[in-house]
Amino acid sequence: MDFDQKEQTEIDFWRKTSWLDDSGTDSFQSVSTTAWPTLINRMADAQVFLEKLRAFDRYFGSAKSVLELGGGQCWASCLVKVRNPSAKVTGTDIAPAAIEAVPIWERIFDVKLDNSFACKSYDTGLPASGFDLIFSFSSAHHFGRHRLTLKEISRLLNPGGVALYLHEPACPPFWYPLAKWRMDRRSYGVPEDLLLTGKLRDFAAEFGMTTKVVLAPTLTNRGPIQAVYYLGLRAIPLLQRGMPCSADLLFHRAEGAIDAR
Repeated sequence: MDFDQKEQTEIDFWRKTSWLDDSGTDSFQSVSTTAWPTLINRMADAQVFLEKLRAFDRYFGSAKSVLELGGGQCWASCLVKVRNPSAKVTGTDIAPAAIEAVPIWERIFDVKLDNSFACKSYDTGLPASGFDLIFSFSSAHHFGRHRLTLKEISRLLNPGGVALYLHEPACPPFWYPLAKWRMDRRSYGVPEDLLLTGKLRDFAAEFGMTTKVVLAPTLTNRGPIQAVYYLGLRAIPLLQRGMPCSADLLFHRAEGAIDAR
């Protein structure tokens, strides 16, 4: 599939798995019965995200304006709002059907996002230099147009701002074909990929951002086979650099970065 087809697949996936029942309301009671397994899975993912909030509290805790890219139903944005209620938090995703379910998560966490809407990661339509922090949780590997996305991130960040790609599958180029084959076999219906951190570093530098890669072989919310694999990576840290491993990426926009518009 080309990039446009992949994006349409993402949009169609959320449309086919709508959370709302025939009542058409967005109340918690209107969640369709088929959506409950997904809701429970998202709560399991939240355990990992809470780890990331603690690990990067210096950024989440001090940011006055936060943007999530590729947030799906933006439950992670809701958690950010819970922990930092004074921040202006905006959640986005490419699929309008996903954004329709945001009010359900707002009710679950008893918060109200400052904004949420559907847009592409590389074309948000937002004004430049409006955010202290931009983040994506376990979704940047769905972005097809990485260079354009990092260009947009650089445009949106305030000088000195930070973008975080959290809990992303990454691997060295040598392992990419095998790791991509494995990921395609276990895909749940939408295009997925692995991040090649060196390529992202080059893209980020093009738009005035430095990159830091933090290898993060967490054991939280892993299946049995994954748990054994990541236990091995944790026991022998040197392997993390040479094998596929989950990672957190930090992109820092320098005070005097070029205008990426």
